[in-house]
Amino acid sequence: FDISGAGTVSSDPVPFDANKTNPAGTYHGFSCYVNSIQMADTITATFHYSDNQTIEKQYSVKQYIETFDANQNLFDEYTKNLVKALADYGHYVQAFLAESRGWTLGEGDNSYAEMDRFYQNGYDHATIADSLTEKKYVREFHDPNIVKAPYSVILESATTIAVYFTPADGFNGDVSASVDMNNEAALTRQPDGRYRVEIANIPAHELGENHSIRVYTGENCFKEGVYAAYTQVNVSAMSYVYSILTADAYANNTAAKNAVSSLYAYWQAAAAYKDAKNN
Repeated sequence: FDISGAGTVSSDPVPFDANKTNPAGTYHGFSCYVNSIQMADTITATFHYSDNQTIEKQYSVKQYIETFDANQNLFDEYTKNLVKALADYGHYVQAFLAESRGWTLGEGDNSYAEMDRFYQNGYDHATIADSLTEKKYVREFHDPNIVKAPYSVILESATTIAVYFTPADGFNGDVSASVDMNNEAALTRQPDGRYRVEIANIPAHELGENHSIRVYTGENCFKEGVYAAYTQVNVSAMSYVYSILTADAYANNTAAKNAVSSLYAYWQAAAAYKDAKNN
């Protein structure tokens, strides 16, 4: 897969998987992962077969949404809401990043194509913030060896939450972590001395799911069923949405608020779709 825009990105070759087909088994599938700002960029898929023969097709997420527009009568309300929320998410996140990073969309080979197909004209930021009060980021420090625990949310083709635990000056002991109580988690030491714990590959319908991360140091290290002194954070992707919508620093930043609000709406639509398909 080759993706146009911002310098053109080429994926590694995607291997053939005989089990990856449509329900009828008549088509074989290959996946190309794009992020929110690439929804209008052209994806060129090159299928290699037989003796060095190829077939090439071009498509984009935006083109899919335009096709959806022309065929909405074929879909149920949950699917319609999800596709529209996806389009809005691509539009508002791209608009925010363009504003904050000084991009000019749709101009030149090194720019992203503009995601100008969307449905929602703004959001009620205050109402969304009120609905997310229980999702706010919570930190508990019960271990003097850890002094800070900021976090970030990475919105790529899959969503990742990363929490960074800062050890106290002079601490050089053992460190371990658990996620959601009894699941031991990997820790990555950063160049600045902090420890990073990730919750990766969060699907859209689980963006509001809270996770508890605990970090233990020295003799208090994680052991199954044993909880001594620890540092704990409670976080979800919606914690980030709540933070932006309620932070004084973003009080007048409509682009940022619309971007995170579109993520909230995308989560709501994805969760409703998932529930409807499971019932």
